[in-house]
Amino acid sequence: MKRILPFLVIILIAAVIAASVYIMSVKDTGSTIAATVSTIQNSVQAKGFIVKNEEIVSVPEASFARMYYENGQKVGKDSRLLSVYNSASDGNIITEIESIDERVDSLDKDYGTLTSEDALKIENYIDECISKIGQAGYSGNMSSADTSISNLETLVNIKYSKSYESDDTVETLKSKKKGLEAELSSDKQDILAPSGGIFSNKLDGYENMIQEKDLKGMTVSAFDTLLNSKPEKKSDKDCKVIDNFKWYILCKVPSDKLANCDIGKSVYLKIGKEKTKIPAAVEYVSDAENGYSIIEISSTRDFEGLSDSRIVNVSVIFDTYTGYVIPSRAFHMYDGKFGVFVSKNNKLIFKKADVIYETPEFSVVEQSQGETDGLLLYDNVVVDGDLSEFYN
Repeated sequence: MKRILPFLVIILIAAVIAASVYIMSVKDTGSTIAATVSTIQNSVQAKGFIVKNEEIVSVPEASFARMYYENGQKVGKDSRLLSVYNSASDGNIITEIESIDERVDSLDKDYGTLTSEDALKIENYIDECISKIGQAGYSGNMSSADTSISNLETLVNIKYSKSYESDDTVETLKSKKKGLEAELSSDKQDILAPSGGIFSNKLDGYENMIQEKDLKGMTVSAFDTLLNSKPEKKSDKDCKVIDNFKWYILCKVPSDKLANCDIGKSVYLKIGKEKTKIPAAVEYVSDAENGYSIIEISSTRDFEGLSDSRIVNVSVIFDTYTGYVIPSRAFHMYDGKFGVFVSKNNKLIFKKADVIYETPEFSVVEQSQGETDGLLLYDNVVVDGDLSEFYN
């Protein structure tokens, strides 16, 4: 026991010395982070109201319309947009033609490349068809039910065969469609597109609530009223053409986000779940009201869904910065310069930092271009630590 005690004392002393060395090391260098390059966006998320130049195409209530464009397709001025028939028999034929178009579209886009190896996809499509058949039966839409039943038969054939040749079926459907078109009466009225743009086969009721001329001068309270307005009731038969050369979006954002947002400033938009960034420009910024302002932004770049979009979730990206992202608490004024302390070879060195963007939590430092006293890639920046030796 007497021999063990001195040994234990030696171990305890060694442990104390090691701990002291560690504590001194922490005191000298503090906690650090490595300077690495990141990209930060100065952006804001908001609810946006899209304003478009739209021309409504009215269709008589008692008529049957055959449309020649799908929703979202681009149309040229004076192109044949739709034909209007008055006979009920024509209406039945049009319903059959639309059913064939839907069937051909699904074969071309969804089923044409399927084989029995695509078991999971086929099962999902089968479940979808069964659901549509039930919905069509409940609503009494037998045309939709027939289409879904035909699709279901096709999928079952694919499931239990090694491959599926869709061309024969598509050609058969197209031939049937051609025969039905020949049965349509000649008593019709063709309606031409009033302008070029994007075709929309339905109205949302917001078409006449606000025009381009009303955008300048929009206030926060007026925007709130607009956003909470109920859409006007519109005919289910009417359609419209949207001018996609230029469209606008109004957003309500915190006023402090717009401190350096000048008219004409280039920005980017991300609308809803769209991943593509849409280039745009600031057209107008309202006076602040209860900490918020209205910003009007325009774009000449259309996007998928422009024909149906109105009230959307939008991200407005004002600026993008690339550099070293450093916590704000790491910055100091030393010897008349602004920068950070870097730990190198168990010593602390002060390096200047040119901040190009800052928030209360972090700042983005411009990458040094060969400057010996500037912050460099992978420098260990001191975030917390005892720096009293530099200030005493």
